[in-house]
Formats: sequence, structure tokens, C-alpha cells
Amino acid sequence: MVDLIANGADIEIPVLIVGAGPAGLTSALALARYGVPALTVEKHPSTAHTPRAHIINQRTVEIFRALGISEKFHEVAIPQSGMSNNLWYTTLADPEVARSQTWGTSADRAAEYLLSSPEPMANCAQTVLEPLLLAGYEGMKKREQTILPPGKVRIPEALDRLIELSTATNKPDEVKKWQAEREKYPQGNIKTPQKE
Repeated sequence: MVDLIANGADIEIPVLIVGAGPAGLTSALALARYGVPALTVEKHPSTAHTPRAHIINQRTVEIFRALGISEKFHEVAIPQSGMSNNLWYTTLADPEVARSQTWGTSADRAAEYLLSSPEPMANCAQTVLEPLLLAGYEGMKKREQTILPPGKVRIPEALDRLIELSTATNKPDEVKKWQAEREKYPQGNIKTPQKE
């Protein structure tokens, strides 16, 4: 993690992300992809040191695909086929109490899972996922420095995408909100906001 000490200085940033777990790091990576400045703060000095959450569903992997990290994700994750059973025991020495096929691996559900997404779900502990997301974010920031002029961001592009998503999900209030925000920026992908 980056150690950022403001020494009492005011920091002005469009987006503040509190927490650098999977959701926070994915948000930081997505915003970096669109060139939106964000500051991520985390109380822990590094990524997760215990496995914690580990089942990564198909929609999440689709987001990873859009962010350009799904291939790397599948390289480090346990595939869906490797997590096919839930087992119940009263103790490790006793016989199995019950077993169920899960996560779309049974014969009656496999086709449904395969046809519902181009990306399969997987098992990936946070101890593996968070460093992957952090590396993706750091790589994105390095590319951004070579592409964008200093102080310029792709906020218009991000706002256009929010308008598109809000329209597709039939949220007219959200569309109006993002359109009003978009009007603050002149045309073009890389611009600074107009002063009100």
C-alpha cells in the first residue's frame, strides 16, 4: 500500500474510496481506467493476510474482464469445477452427514451457468485477489501517466458511461443527475471542468 501522509494539508479529490478490500480496490481500478482521480484510504498497512471472502461470482468476473484483469484472475483462482461440493461433518473423525453439489457444477445446472456469462465464477481468497487488484491498479496508474497530460482526466468519458448504464437500467433520476454533471465538461475525452 502507498503511505500517503498529508501533513495537515487539504486534499481535494473527486472520489474518496474508504477501504482497500476487493470492492475498494476494484473501484479504484475502474476509476483509474476511466482517468477519474480517486484517493483510496485503508487502515491496514497491506493487503489481506487471511483468506476471508473467496467465492467470486460471474458478474464480478465480468467486471474484471472489462477492467482487463480476468485472464490474470483465472490464472490464480481455483476454477468453478474445483469447488463442486459442500460437505457437512460433525467432526473431522466422523462420517459425512451430507453433501450437495453447488455453484452450478451439477449436471442439471451446469449449462445454465455456462450460458449465462462469458466468464465462469471461481474461488479466489482475498490474500490472492487483493494483490492482483492492487497490481492492476498500479499498472493502470503507470499507463495513465504516459497517456494523460498532468492534471487532465477522463471524467467526461466516465460520466457518459454512467448515463448509458442509468439509461439501460431504466433509472431516469440517475440519468438526469449524471447529465447535469456531464454538462460541466466541454466536449472531448480529456478536458478539465468548466468553472461555474
